[in-house]
Amino acid sequence: MREGEIASDGIAAWGIDEAVRARALDVQLVGSVSDTLASAERARSSLGYPDAESARVVSPVAPIVIPRDELEPILLDCARRSPHAELRFGTSFVHLDQPSRRRRRDAP
Repeated sequence: MREGEIASDGIAAWGIDEAVRARALDVQLVGSVSDTLASAERARSSLGYPDAESARVVSPVAPIVIPRDELEPILLDCARRSPHAELRFGTSFVHLDQPSRRRRRDAP
């Protein structure tokens, strides 16, 4: 995945697919060439993303384009509802100490 991307199947697994798709933009992910912003398009090229029809061939979900300021409140609400999340704002992450999951030989 590219920076700023979240897998669409992950969004579905988190139960926020409907909320995200309701705020998604209806766009075609292509490059467009024209002399000015106001002039007619001279050429169109792929940016490497499949269109919805092509995506259906290899995936049960289509690509989604949603502005970050629309997505973040949805993710925040999802995290707040999760019993596995601890949210902290205005806090610096300095260190993480995780105990080993391996059992020692002398452990019962």
